[in-house]
Amino acid sequence: MRLSIKFVIHILIVIPLILLSYAIYESWFITSSSFVSLLFLALCIWLLITSKIERTSYFNPYTLFLVAAILFNGGQVLLYALGLNDFILGGKFQQETINQTIFLVMVGLSFFHLGGLLSEHHYNKTDKIVNQKEKEKFSDFELRVMGWLLLSISIIPTFILLKNSIEAVQQGGYFSLYQQEKVTSFKAASSVLSDFLIPGTLFLLGGSNLKNKKIPLIISFILIIIYTFIQFMLGSRSSAIMPLIAYLWLFDMKIKKIPRLPLLSAGAIILFIIFPFIGFIRNSTELNLLDAFREFFMVQNPAIAILNEMGGSMSTVAYTIELIPNIKNFEFGMSYIYGLSTILPNIFGGIHPAATKKLADWLVSTIDPSFASIGGGYGYSFIAEAYANFGWLGSPLALLIIGYLYRSFILKAQISGETAKLVMVSSFLAYFFFFARGESISQFRPLIWYSIIPYLGLYLIKDICMMYNKKINRLVSTK
Repeated sequence: MRLSIKFVIHILIVIPLILLSYAIYESWFITSSSFVSLLFLALCIWLLITSKIERTSYFNPYTLFLVAAILFNGGQVLLYALGLNDFILGGKFQQETINQTIFLVMVGLSFFHLGGLLSEHHYNKTDKIVNQKEKEKFSDFELRVMGWLLLSISIIPTFILLKNSIEAVQQGGYFSLYQQEKVTSFKAASSVLSDFLIPGTLFLLGGSNLKNKKIPLIISFILIIIYTFIQFMLGSRSSAIMPLIAYLWLFDMKIKKIPRLPLLSAGAIILFIIFPFIGFIRNSTELNLLDAFREFFMVQNPAIAILNEMGGSMSTVAYTIELIPNIKNFEFGMSYIYGLSTILPNIFGGIHPAATKKLADWLVSTIDPSFASIGGGYGYSFIAEAYANFGWLGSPLALLIIGYLYRSFILKAQISGETAKLVMVSSFLAYFFFFARGESISQFRPLIWYSIIPYLGLYLIKDICMMYNKKINRLVSTK
């Protein structure tokens, strides 16, 4: 199969240019970040332009994750390249570390995208999107049954958890959410069950349509809006927006195409106004919203504020470069293995073994022990995790594999034409965005528990429905 032009350009021009620039910076001891920041800007434009398949939309899980990865791991670099920031990461790091961090992010993003392009090549034009009516394995009814089942086990635990969270925020502000006692074993059952609310909502959406199944559609819409609103009120922006994006993508794929201009406008309002405003007010327990809104716009440009805040996650990459292997040895794949172990529930009491191995917890306890002791954290980065495991030489390969697997997961669902597989992807998407500023330990359980297992559960529902129909047919035939 012939290689695409963008694949050839990426592997023969883009990646070699980044590696050559890094070699020049290192050998000539260049300290300025001006050129490398412009190179980063050019790379981001290239990544986004080449992130979609021909005749498809940029509103897809792969492009959306790339946007998140760029903003969290390089938002401040973009501001610096555009002359909107005097410093990168507030001048907390030496210039050499800043440049190494930018290059590591560029290498990480470019190899992640190389994996995505390899996946696209694998699934290329011999595989076309097929007619859904010919390929559906599961009926809309079976999807709705799964949706109602998941909602039935999650709605009450979700109500209780949200109620407790609201009370905690009212008393102690947003940060109090991270200072609550951690529950383990069977005591964590309500938290685990509540996480099925979003998959349940998405399965209900997947089994709906605008013709004769509007009620499940309306219910799913009400649920996602209420959930998003409450999470925003709690100050948890990522928990609010990730399920909403997953819902909108599935709606766009299954129900009806969403007009792109209103979608883009709404996204810009959420990102550049609502996000920074919530970040501004979420630690206040007594607040006049009108006064806060006025003060917020007097103090700062909200667009620059949110890019600065999101881009601050790049500090986790910089700290990781400074500390590994100087203070801590490379993980050599262990963080991914610990993440994989979270698939198995910890029912014997105590904290799950993987929970004590989080790179994010190690980082904050090393950098700021007092902040860590009260539940604080800096988050992490999927690029930093790859470096923490395999260093400069191995991290590009790790990110290439991750990019290939993620893009393949999406493309296989789209090519199959199965609504159930699209629901499965959207259920995982509701959690995967956080990987841009997190680590793999937070991704394996959502992938298996809240995405793949509900999909496989459809086979059981299908068998039960077939047995029931056969029984009814036998009863009818005997009369």
